[in-house]
Amino acid sequence: MKLEGTIHKSIHAVDAAEWDEIVGKGRVFQTHAALAFLEEGGLADCPPKYFILRTEDGQIAAHVAAYMIETSLVIFSQGIMKAVVDKIRIVLPKFLFARILECSCPVSLGNPLSLRKGVDFADVVKPLCEALDQVAAEAKIRLIVLRDFLEGDLRDVSSLNQQGFSQIQNLPTTELQVRWKSFDEYLASMRSRHRYKVRRGLRLAKRSGLTSRFLDAFSEMSEQLARQWKNVNEHAKEYSREMLTPDFYRGVGPALGSNCRLLEVLKGEQLMAHALIVLDGATLRWLFFGREEGGSRDGAFFLAIAQIIEFGIAKGVAQIEMGLTTYSSKTDFGARMVPLWMFIRVRAVLIGRLLTALLRLFNPVPDVRQRDVFNPPKAS
Repeated sequence: MKLEGTIHKSIHAVDAAEWDEIVGKGRVFQTHAALAFLEEGGLADCPPKYFILRTEDGQIAAHVAAYMIETSLVIFSQGIMKAVVDKIRIVLPKFLFARILECSCPVSLGNPLSLRKGVDFADVVKPLCEALDQVAAEAKIRLIVLRDFLEGDLRDVSSLNQQGFSQIQNLPTTELQVRWKSFDEYLASMRSRHRYKVRRGLRLAKRSGLTSRFLDAFSEMSEQLARQWKNVNEHAKEYSREMLTPDFYRGVGPALGSNCRLLEVLKGEQLMAHALIVLDGATLRWLFFGREEGGSRDGAFFLAIAQIIEFGIAKGVAQIEMGLTTYSSKTDFGARMVPLWMFIRVRAVLIGRLLTALLRLFNPVPDVRQRDVFNPPKAS
C-alpha cells in the first residue's frame, strides 16, 4: 500500500472529525480535543508535531502525535548511578540530558499510533520513519522514541527493526481488572493478609482526620494543584520527567468534560492531597497524584487508591489503569504489573548500538512480579 505523509505543527491544521475517525474507543488522549488542549498550554516545553499518512484516495490511514522533549538518558537509574549523576548535575545541570522526538502522550500511557481498520502496521512504518527522520534532522535531534506498547501490540515489529529501531523495556504500568459489584465485595475477595494491609492504611487515614470527595469542576484550584503535584514529583525516586503547569489543571477539566474528575483528600476543609482521574471508555485512568507535603505518611495515598477503586467499581469499568511507579502500594490493592515496551532509534549509526546498550545498562526496570492478592473464585 502506497501512503503519502504530511507533517503539521498544529492539530488545528487537521479536521477534528477526520482525525478522530480512526482513533478508536478508550483512547481519549489521542483524540483531537485532547491533543488541542495539550498543544494550547497544557504542557511545558513539549512542542508537538502531528504525522499523518494518507492513502492514494486521500483517506487518513494512520496518524500519531510526537513531542520534542528534553529528557534524561538515565531516567530510570537507581542507587549509586543515580547518586553519581545527581552530584555531577550540581555542576553540569544538563549532564546526560538529550532532546528526543517521542511518539507518545506525555500525560497518559498507551499506544500512540492510530491505524485505520484494514491498514497493516508494516505499510505504515517506512513512510512514518521517513517523516520522523525529517523532523528530527531539522530540529537536530538524534534520538527518536516510540513508546507505551503492550505485549499485544508487538505482533510484528520486524519492520521497525528494519528501520534501525531497537526494542527496550519501559517501566511497567499497573492495572486492576474489575470484576466486583461493590467495594465491600472487592475487599471480601482478598486474602486476609492483603485485606488487613488495605484496612490498616485506611485506618491510618481516618486517624489522620482525612476524608475525600470527587469534584467535576476544579479549574479555580489550578495553582494549588500544580504545586501539590510538584511536591510529589520532586520526591519521586523511580521516575520524574513531565512538568505540569497550572494551565494544565486549569484546562484539563473543560477539555475532557465530565469524564475528568478530581479526587480531593481533605483534612477538615483543607486540601491535603489530590488525584486526577479520567473515565476513558471501559478504562478508568489514574493520571496524577499530588499533596501538600511530599513523603508524608498519613494514609492519604492509601485513601486515594481505595476511593479510585470504589469509584471505578461504581462506574462499571472493566479495568483501572494506575500508571507507573509506587508498585508496592498499588499491588497491595491487587493491581497487576504489566510490561511496557518502547522502540528507540539513534540517528548516528556508529554510536547507535553503543547508546542502546548503555540505555539498557543504566536504566534498569523493576521485575514484573505479581502478588497473589485475591482468593480463588468459588466454583459455581
